[in-house]
Amino acid sequence: NEELLERTKDFAMQLNVTASDDLTSEIIDGKSVVGGGSAPDVRPATTLLSLKHKSLSAAKLEEKLRQSDPPVIARIIDDRVLIDLRTVSSEDESELLQILSVLQ
Repeated sequence: NEELLERTKDFAMQLNVTASDDLTSEIIDGKSVVGGGSAPDVRPATTLLSLKHKSLSAAKLEEKLRQSDPPVIARIIDDRVLIDLRTVSSEDESELLQILSVLQ
């Protein structure tokens, strides 16, 4: 979806400006997880924001996101934390950006 790709690119650019140098992001192609895993055969193509932190493992980064307020639900694949903006409303992007920008 071209709109999702553009949203993700815009978000990644904002994140690169506001986040510490310890957090790096990359835009990758992937598959969405539908229904919290209740529909394992339904995996539409999506654009993902891939995150890595210089001093935190993917598991620790995911844990910090899950424990944030509000919690950010992400997944880990190949030692990367993945966020699918398809699951984030446009109105909630600024809050997600704030959470990611203060990660230590």
